[in-house]
Amino acid sequence: MSDADVKAANDWWDRFFAHRDALGMGSVSGVYKTHIQPVLDLPWSVITPADVERLRDAFDAKVAERKASAKTMFNAWAVWTVASKAAAGQWKKDKRRALKERDDDPSAGIAGPITIKTTPSNCSGSTRARYSPLRHVRTCRSPRAAASCFQPTSACVAVNSRR
Repeated sequence: MSDADVKAANDWWDRFFAHRDALGMGSVSGVYKTHIQPVLDLPWSVITPADVERLRDAFDAKVAERKASAKTMFNAWAVWTVASKAAAGQWKKDKRRALKERDDDPSAGIAGPITIKTTPSNCSGSTRARYSPLRHVRTCRSPRAAASCFQPTSACVAVNSRR
């Protein structure tokens, strides 16, 4: 990929951020620069569903390695999917289709990162644990729930034994 392709990709993202600013929406450039750009810095014309899956897997890895919270990766995925819709001309907030770069949405049909999980049915712990398997580990009070925990069993048991 040439430097011109990278520049075109960066120019598109700058236009996306400017469009959001013009609509009075919050800035997401930090999310892009921190979580999306290091993994997927390609122009929209060459992004494939496999690239999107690679991005999703990178988000999952950050949560598993505790480099980012599950909620942060969920929010980063939301930024990505909105940008993907905008690049495909399917974002309703871009009525003039000024951001359209392709005909299809490469993120369509691809499941997001594993960051939203309901509390296991055998868990007697807090129902506040709905948003993250990592939060479930911290709030579940049931030793039986360790078997259905996303963390190693010893981590869940250790957390539960401290209560």
